[in-house]
Amino acid sequence: MGKKKIKPKRRKKIAGKSVLIPQPEQGSTDGDSPVFSFKYCDNNKFVLWDLSKPELMRLMDFFKQAERLTWGEIIKQRKRGLRYDSRSTNEIKYKLPDDLSEDLTLIHLAMSGRGRVWGFRDGRIFHVIWFDKDHKVDKMS
Repeated sequence: MGKKKIKPKRRKKIAGKSVLIPQPEQGSTDGDSPVFSFKYCDNNKFVLWDLSKPELMRLMDFFKQAERLTWGEIIKQRKRGLRYDSRSTNEIKYKLPDDLSEDLTLIHLAMSGRGRVWGFRDGRIFHVIWFDKDHKVDKMS
């Protein structure tokens, strides 16, 4: 899978020079590596600061591993590796933060076999919501 082509759409003056501003083409981002965003992280449940030092080290390994893969490769890892899986909001035990729609399809990825990182995908961006170290979010656990 190739990288997404960047198409220059417009010019902008920066420091007196006219530069091309790249605009990504529309379409699938499965050939791209994920980018992680923490804009929608819940500050009340399953927070980063509740993780121990070894758990934080596993989390960093998780992010490094995920960024070496494309979304297509991550999606194929349902039984091993990052173990990509999706859930609707009625399949989880907890309410989403107020600034998120209940219509979201949530994704969870395995954090080195122990714990899950929950969030949602928007193109190549994975918006992290929760760091679920004890498998408490999913109703099935």
